Amino acid sequence: MTNMHTKAKTSPSDNTEISANLVEIRGKKRPRWTTLATALRAVREEAAWPFEGARNFTEWLELNAEHFGMKSTMLNTCMWMGKYYLEDLTPKLIQWNIPAPPLDELPEHIGPELLADLRKISRAGFSDTERHYAERIMMGSVRCAELRQAWVSCRKAIKKPHARGRVPAANYEQRESTRMRAGVFEAEMLSAILMHRGLLMENGEIIEYKVLHDTQQLFPDVPMPDFILVRRHAAAGISLEAIETRLRMTPEAERSGGRCRNFFDRVWLALPQEVLKSYRNTSQAFSCFDGVLAVGDQRVTIWKDSAAKTCGDKVDVLMRRLLARLLW
Repeated sequence: MTNMHTKAKTSPSDNTEISANLVEIRGKKRPRWTTLATALRAVREEAAWPFEGARNFTEWLELNAEHFGMKSTMLNTCMWMGKYYLEDLTPKLIQWNIPAPPLDELPEHIGPELLADLRKISRAGFSDTERHYAERIMMGSVRCAELRQAWVSCRKAIKKPHARGRVPAANYEQRESTRMRAGVFEAEMLSAILMHRGLLMENGEIIEYKVLHDTQQLFPDVPMPDFILVRRHAAAGISLEAIETRLRMTPEAERSGGRCRNFFDRVWLALPQEVLKSYRNTSQAFSCFDGVLAVGDQRVTIWKDSAAKTCGDKVDVLMRRLLARLLW
């Protein structure tokens, strides 16, 4: 397979077939993104420059974007996601025993936006999360918002903030290390919840939960925990439950849990399972939370639980019914 960085050919005659293919695609009203990906890759890797009045591929995209009815950035995304699917994802799908059709036979529901977020998760190093979502993408059972939320959680583990000189050099490395560990912990917890489709009890039974996404838009005036889960009960009702993730118990965690109590049916505190070993005989350590979750070994287990409230004081019944219809 041609490498993306292969030098362009030097003979003008090499452009004839590429130009003919582009003419055919431009004549279609709405060509599939996979067709565009293959054609654009040929332009980038095989065309002899200058080509169609452009000195390079970037300039060619700018000049020709309107002919394809989309922005040059989207065209570029189509090309790179075609490459990602062929060279990176397909071998993994085969290894995972997940169906991997040819690029031009991908179902309509698999678009470049989904693959773009999956590629980001892959490059962040969260292989279990990548496999989980790769399978669901191929099955058509994942929404863009859900995959984007998973990427946002993974990104916290790798993205460095701009210090802008405000953090003393002596403290920056330590503070950054703590932030990175917290980001990794949060991403691993989300991956485990999604993989098992809920929380695990100590006997191995799974309590099914769904993770809410774009919650800032749903609840603009509510204190936002790290995660919001929804559980459907046998009586056809649902509960809204919050999770605060921490590497250890702190006064700040207590305050955060207290702010959420009026808005959610249950507020959980999630801690690494090795940290919880020191709290085994401390009954009052987590009194500001309704339950405690132990995170480790790619699972989230209910470590301590108490009876849930009937409802958060400010949770609207209509919102509950609406969520029940949207999620199930």
